[in-house]
Amino acid sequence: MNGLSTIMLDLVPGQGSAVTACVSVLGSPFQSLFIHSAQNNLFRCLLSAVLVSVIELIFGAISVGWTYVLLAGIALFSLPFVYIEIKFGPRIRKKRLSVQTKS
Repeated sequence: MNGLSTIMLDLVPGQGSAVTACVSVLGSPFQSLFIHSAQNNLFRCLLSAVLVSVIELIFGAISVGWTYVLLAGIALFSLPFVYIEIKFGPRIRKKRLSVQTKS
């Protein structure tokens, strides 16, 4: 969640409250920021609980060592997305800012 918020804030500078509201939970636009923050925390807690339950099942199915190999594989699989963000992010940001300043 923190990584997503950071990327979204970087992509839309100057509109931090709108990004926070969108990233938290896609709820009603009339809800207060407190409600969005509470929904964000609830979602993070639920996701953590699900992942803890799933990791125990994986431990039982393929053992602890292979579970960490699996998690390392997932991390390595996601690494190119970070590279893409680093490589193309500044160009996309410049293009978006030039369009915003023209209008």
